[in-house]
Amino acid sequence: MRAYTEMTFRLMMRACHPRISTCFQSLRNADANFILVLMRTVPTALWASTHCLKERHSVQAFARMTFGAWQSFDEYYNILPDFYMSGCFYYGDHSPVFTFLENRDIINDVFYLESCIYMKNKLIKGYIFAVLSAIIYGSMPLMARHIYADGVNAVTLVFLRNALALPSLAIITFLKHRTLKVPLATLPKIGLISIFGCCFTPILLFSSYSFIATGTATVFHFIYPSLVVLISIIFVKKKVPFVTIMSVMLCFVGICLFYDPSESFDIKGGILALASGLTFAIYVVLLSNYKNNSVNGLLLCFYIVIVSSISSFLICIFTGSLALPQTLSGWLLCGLFAFLVTTVAVAFFQLGAAIIGGEKTSILSVLEPITGILIGFIAFDERISLSVIAGSVLVIAATTLIAISDVRRSSKNKQ
Repeated sequence: MRAYTEMTFRLMMRACHPRISTCFQSLRNADANFILVLMRTVPTALWASTHCLKERHSVQAFARMTFGAWQSFDEYYNILPDFYMSGCFYYGDHSPVFTFLENRDIINDVFYLESCIYMKNKLIKGYIFAVLSAIIYGSMPLMARHIYADGVNAVTLVFLRNALALPSLAIITFLKHRTLKVPLATLPKIGLISIFGCCFTPILLFSSYSFIATGTATVFHFIYPSLVVLISIIFVKKKVPFVTIMSVMLCFVGICLFYDPSESFDIKGGILALASGLTFAIYVVLLSNYKNNSVNGLLLCFYIVIVSSISSFLICIFTGSLALPQTLSGWLLCGLFAFLVTTVAVAFFQLGAAIIGGEKTSILSVLEPITGILIGFIAFDERISLSVIAGSVLVIAATTLIAISDVRRSSKNKQ
């Protein structure tokens, strides 16, 4: 890492005016925190320098590409003045940072190279949260198989994944917000969101597995991105861009290609899977339109999990379907499952929906079955057909299309 950092400094110095090179040279002796922030630019700088050397571009092209890698996602980025004004990085009026700002008029072709040093981009974070959530959800079948083998059924697993996550989620939420209190007026809305998203949806989906194959259930469940768009247009009166509609159509076609006609089909399982897609679509719309500054992020997730734990436990009791793990390893696996799926994945999904919206988050969530397919291929030697590969390509194309169009549109709006 040290060699890479030195290389980055040398490339930056060559790309800049001699007076700015002196500034960067002095940064090498600056505070360690500043060096750590600067090291975040290493991957981008290395990529740009390698490409420029390969294509024999000029150092000006290197500067453009280094900044351009971030500029394409610039809805919320902050350039060096914000960095300079930050209290923990203040070095005084004669600091190299201040000198760098004084000489901004001479950098011209460098295209504000310093913006790579500090960037805060909520849009990118939103997409990352949504994708990570989809990947974690896609890995659920891998753990669920072993949990079911220990005597746990679908309804009990929904209860355990919420209840066992409460302690860790409570600690994390308290450390973040310094309180676990919410206004009483917000509880009905939180309860409604919880019942649809973390209670009805998994119970309906897991129950459908008893009647139809998981691949078929996935096809029916993942109709929910289309339902999210329809609900947003009809009930929320929200204007949905044409690109979003096209992405939904691509996702729908791609998911349909996952269907295997040779698999057995039961109408009950199909209805349950469709119902799970509908309830999750309602959850996404409610979540993305929930606006309350006093209850957001982890605090909202914490109360959603509480309501989901209570409601799923009551369902277990009234239906007589409570079946707890029979071994210590089963309990440990349930605890891991609860932490990853509830504490991490649910929080990531909610953060993603809050930042980029429910429609885009639901589209990105179709990466979940692709993750499941890859896990099945790697861990269980399951066969991947050409239709599944084609469907995966369409899904990835749709998610890429919606992400690129969104960041480009946000860039134009800012300009």
